[in-house]
Amino acid sequence: MTSDARPASGADFDEALQVAERLLAGVDHGRHRVGVARVLQTLVLLIGILAVVSLTPVSLTYAVLTGLAALLAFLAAHLLLVRPLGARVLRDERAMIEIITVLRELHPHLAEREGWSSLRDRFARERISRFPIAERGRGITTFSGVAADVARRTTSAA
Repeated sequence: MTSDARPASGADFDEALQVAERLLAGVDHGRHRVGVARVLQTLVLLIGILAVVSLTPVSLTYAVLTGLAALLAFLAAHLLLVRPLGARVLRDERAMIEIITVLRELHPHLAEREGWSSLRDRFARERISRFPIAERGRGITTFSGVAADVARRTTSAA
């Protein structure tokens, strides 16, 4: 068994960055789909509640059956849509963050070793800065968010 012990190159860096960018696009799309599924869940539940309230004077049996149907539809949407999509988004986001963490550490060393132009270096930094530094929804997640938070704290302290 042989291992590829060659040092990383600019081409390796670019390839890994493209993979991370594809993962980011997939994560963003997945988050959108989860949001749509949650909206649908909420609508189903609201329609069920409205139906139960409007049917209660007519027949308690119909109201209970309608409420149960709405609850089952809500749970089915969660189990069949929200949960699997959320798990996929989380998995892809973790993979993306792992790749980007390595690229953030590798970037300055690789740029210096290969003598990247200031334009290529700046472009690589800009591409990397679009990525979260942690899973989203858990505090400040992007370098630009960190910079904005620092600026806000600095100006409010002055």
